[in-house]
Order: sequence, then structure tokens, then C-alpha cells
Amino acid sequence: MQNIAAAGKYCKTSTLTFLPRQLSSEYTERTCGLCGNYNGNQGDDFLTPSGLPETLVEDFGNSWKLKGDCQDVQKQESDSCSLTPRLAKSADSSCSILVSPLFEPCHHEVSPSPYFKNCRYDVCSCSDGKDCLCAALSAYAMACARKGVLVDWRQPDFCGT
Repeated sequence: MQNIAAAGKYCKTSTLTFLPRQLSSEYTERTCGLCGNYNGNQGDDFLTPSGLPETLVEDFGNSWKLKGDCQDVQKQESDSCSLTPRLAKSADSSCSILVSPLFEPCHHEVSPSPYFKNCRYDVCSCSDGKDCLCAALSAYAMACARKGVLVDWRQPDFCGT
């Protein structure tokens, strides 16, 4: 668990989950950093502290390091499953829940394809594939919820309730 401060409020979150935040319009064009500048233009969100645009996510993240002795984030393999073929089958099977009848009510609102791809990558590259699977499924369920489709996918023995 880690503490997160946002606009003077504190909360705790797991490092493998999401904490969706929506800023009020009074913060428009008054933010910067890893979350962008909140001006409605996603094309200029990857600005370094010096105001220069960065195209690579790794270089963008490295530009915002607070401590110079921290290691740089290295470019990630684009297909982590190719490095671990044994995990690839497991990831395909686990992530296929996204295209199953359970999530089907959402498919017409939010395409599961990019979520499946990200899920597969995360499950193959994560030290605890189950935690990463649950985070990936949660990301899709949250996207569905934003479109008004609520999917009751968590079970006591699967990603908790």
C-alpha cells in the first residue's frame, strides 16, 4: 500500500490497482507532470519538466525522476509473452475472460481487444500473474462502467469481491 496525496486529500491504494481521479475544471491548464497538463489535448501531455515533448514513455517517465541515483526505466519488450512461452498459454487462457460471455454486455460499448493485448502483456511480465490479471480485468470493467455497463465479474475466490 502507498499513500497518495491529491489536492490536499490522502488515501491508500495498492500499487496494482487504479485510483481514478477527476479534477474539477478549476484545474484546467494548471497541472503538469506525469498526469499531463489537463488542457483537453492528449497530444501535449508527455511534456518533460523543461517543457519539451517526449515521444517514448520510458524517456518521459525518466525525465520526471526526483532522485538522480534512481535507475532509468528501460525500454520494455513489446511482447513479454515471447520471452516466456510457458506463460503465454496461461495468459491467453486467463485473459480470454475479457472476450467471454461474462463481459459480452460491454463489448458493443468498449472493445476488449486492446484490453486483451494489455492483459496478456501484463500477465506474462508480472511477478504475480494473478494480481496483474485482476488489475487488467478491473481496468476493462472500469472502462465499461464509465460507459454505463456494470459487469459483476469479481468472485470471492477470483480477484476478491
